Amino acid sequence: MKATVTFNRIGLYSYTPYLYIWGAQWMGSSFLQYLWPLDPHGTIRNVLLGAAVVLSALFLWRGAGKDSPAVSAEASVEISAETTAPASAPASAIGWLLPAAIAAVLLAAALLFIRLELVSPLVAELLRAVVLVVLYIGIGASLGRELVYLGVWLLVLTAVLGVWYLGYVPIVLGFSAGASLLACALIFRFWSKARQGQQASD
Repeated sequence: MKATVTFNRIGLYSYTPYLYIWGAQWMGSSFLQYLWPLDPHGTIRNVLLGAAVVLSALFLWRGAGKDSPAVSAEASVEISAETTAPASAPASAIGWLLPAAIAAVLLAAALLFIRLELVSPLVAELLRAVVLVVLYIGIGASLGRELVYLGVWLLVLTAVLGVWYLGYVPIVLGFSAGASLLACALIFRFWSKARQGQQASD
C-alpha cells in the first residue's frame, strides 16, 4: 500500500504546470478586481483567462502520450513494489480519483450556474473554493496530510468570509484560493523530490 501511495504521489507531479498556470490566473484576476480602475471592463482578466487556456492546451499537447520526468525516472523502481500488492492499487487509485471526480462535477455545475446567471459572482467564488476544499481533503486523505491541512485552511477561510465578510470574497478568497493552487503544486513537487532523495540514498 505504501509503495502504491508513493507511486500515485509521483504521478501527481505531472499536474504541477496546470496548478501554476491556473493559480497565477486566479490570483491575477482577483488582484485586478481589487485594482478595478486598471481593468474596468475585465479586458485584462479575459486576456489572463485566454492565456491560461492556451498554456494549458500547450502543456497537454506536449505531454500527450508521455509520462512526466518524475514518473519516468521512478516508474521502474516502483512497479516491482506495486506488483507485490496488486489489490492495493485499485483501492488507492479510487481513494484519490473519487474526490477528483466529485470536484470536477462540482466545478462543472458551478460553471453552468455562472453561465446561466443562476448564482451571483460572490456565491460562484464560494462554490469554486468549496470545490478545491473537496479536492484537497479528498486526495489528501489518501495520499498525504499536507493537502488535508491545505484544505482545512481554505475551508475555514471560506466559512469566515462567507459568513462575516461576503463582500471581500472575490478578492480575498479568490486570491487565497489561487495561492492554494500554487501551494498544492509545491506539495506535489516536494513529494516527488522526497522520493527521488530517498531512492538516491538507497
